Amino acid sequence: IVVDTTVGQRYDVLDMSMQLMQMRYPIRLGILFVGEEDVKACRSGVKSEEEVDDGEVVSCDDVLLAKSSSEENTEQKSTQERMASSTSFITTQEAYQLFQIVLKHNRVAGIHYIHEITKAIASMKEGGMNHGRAQHKPTLEEYINLHSTVVSNVLGISNSEAKAEAIQVLSTAPVVTEKTESYGKSVQFAVTKSIGAGMSFFNGVPMPTSSGQDFMEGASRVFKEEMQFILGLVMKQEITDSRFPWI
Repeated sequence: IVVDTTVGQRYDVLDMSMQLMQMRYPIRLGILFVGEEDVKACRSGVKSEEEVDDGEVVSCDDVLLAKSSSEENTEQKSTQERMASSTSFITTQEAYQLFQIVLKHNRVAGIHYIHEITKAIASMKEGGMNHGRAQHKPTLEEYINLHSTVVSNVLGISNSEAKAEAIQVLSTAPVVTEKTESYGKSVQFAVTKSIGAGMSFFNGVPMPTSSGQDFMEGASRVFKEEMQFILGLVMKQEITDSRFPWI
């Protein structure tokens, strides 16, 4: 499931995933966190060894760091100063960093967090959050406050503790190495696979991008066809207990 929690989009696939989990359906969920503008920046800014004279690879993390440094609302301001500003908006990269807090505490809670915060941001947008704004995103303070409430509900910690940890994380520059997960690597994956927020896949098969009843009907077709395909492999004994013991 490819998401951007900052834009106020509703994800029917998250509702369906939560229902499947409640039914104890044996699924594994993956979340890819990317912003559309960051994907565009990475696509145009990344350079490989063959494309640069000095052989120094320019990664998505490099591109996004330069992009962040050049943006007026983040330049030379602390997290607390930005929270006090009505014109300082949350970035998708910062939302990704806050999501990592949840995963650090409890990876299983990650899907619950994403489900709750996307619904809450969508409700804010539908309630007129963007009226008179240049950007269609929550301010940093709005997002951190909402994040703290959702984290408190999902993880059972106090709202103040969740908020303090969020501010601490955003006040510290993330350490990026070849072995660590990073937002830039998520964006690079999206660029490589030509995918973006709002898209989702079931065993590699694209799920509908529609909503409401149209989504449910399309998703049911995808599930039915995929299950028939898997049952066909079982009948041909291409899938067996010995060949795939984890199934």
